[in-house]
Amino acid sequence: MDLAERAKKIVVSAEGKGIHARLLGGLALYLLAPTAQHHPVLQRAYKDIDLVVRRKDGGKLAPILAEAGFEPDRRFNALHGETRLLFTDHNDPGLQVDVFVGVFEQCHKLDLLVGTENMEYTITPSQLLLTKLQIVQLNEKDVKDLVTMFLDWSLGDDDRGLNRNTLAQVFGNDWGLLTTSSDTMDQVSQRAAKYVSDKELDVVLHNIQELRTLMTTSPKSLKFRMREKIGRKMPWYETPEEVKR
Repeated sequence: MDLAERAKKIVVSAEGKGIHARLLGGLALYLLAPTAQHHPVLQRAYKDIDLVVRRKDGGKLAPILAEAGFEPDRRFNALHGETRLLFTDHNDPGLQVDVFVGVFEQCHKLDLLVGTENMEYTITPSQLLLTKLQIVQLNEKDVKDLVTMFLDWSLGDDDRGLNRNTLAQVFGNDWGLLTTSSDTMDQVSQRAAKYVSDKELDVVLHNIQELRTLMTTSPKSLKFRMREKIGRKMPWYETPEEVKR
């Protein structure tokens, strides 16, 4: 079975049991962005299934994944199960399901399930973009994914693309996330030409600039202003531990 179809089937099974689960990561991008499926340079292989569930549902997912052919990484789950769970395919140890329980915690914290009630299988494009913008040390896969997003999605008023209201609220309340995201967009702007045509690059850079303008003009909370005064004198992001595969 195609990995994307297998992932969709897990989401449907979870929903049937009353568990609100949504895909993130590469498979979510594949399902949401046509460029990820068809672009000769930007399309890539996907080796894992990444999910997010509500905190109350973390422990309920194991039977559903067992039916789908995945067994739990008992040691990892015992240590990290409150926030993250790993499962491995019975027949292919290289294929794993990575489950974020409650909030997404990497370089920054994100609540990825906001606004996902109307999404069929995935988190929203806005939330998916944030999972990549929050990365401090980008690898080539991350850059390609971000180029794909900025090529396919522009700012708008709903979740078919990048929801300006959602993003304005997130950035307006989190100086650290805005700062990392701005740094990340600098890197993408500098490296995007490696992957796309001149015409495509114009689209990518335009959409990045539109998002920069939103970040600058969005109303800022008191929390944001207080952290802004400290600036880069203190660390504003976490360095996530590598998950042992």
